[in-house]
Amino acid sequence: MRGAVRENLQPVQTGPFASEIQGEVPLSDQRFSALTAKSTDDEIGAPRRAFTATVGHSIGNWALGTVLDDEFRVKGVQGLSVRDASMFPGPIAAMPSCTVYAGGRSTLTWDTGYQPAAANDLI
Repeated sequence: MRGAVRENLQPVQTGPFASEIQGEVPLSDQRFSALTAKSTDDEIGAPRRAFTATVGHSIGNWALGTVLDDEFRVKGVQGLSVRDASMFPGPIAAMPSCTVYAGGRSTLTWDTGYQPAAANDLI
């Protein structure tokens, strides 16, 4: 990772972009300065360690066709439906957000009968 950071900063500081780009914008946290191609391993790693977190996307916990019926209702539980990423049977090839939003929209239309006047009424 450190090598990739240095490699990406190199053309900005020595190549054809050196006269066009001033440098990396430093983080707003004053503990960390802007990086250069000559930054030490610790200078590159410290901000990443400070701000990196593991994020899990729960996908498949309530998979459609297993726990959920074809209308996203939890089998055997009256009045409970699921419309988030856990409804996917497994990982999908794209960011799941748009599909999750569509699931949320279906909650309005299927469960409440609400019909927006235009497609962007829910945006």
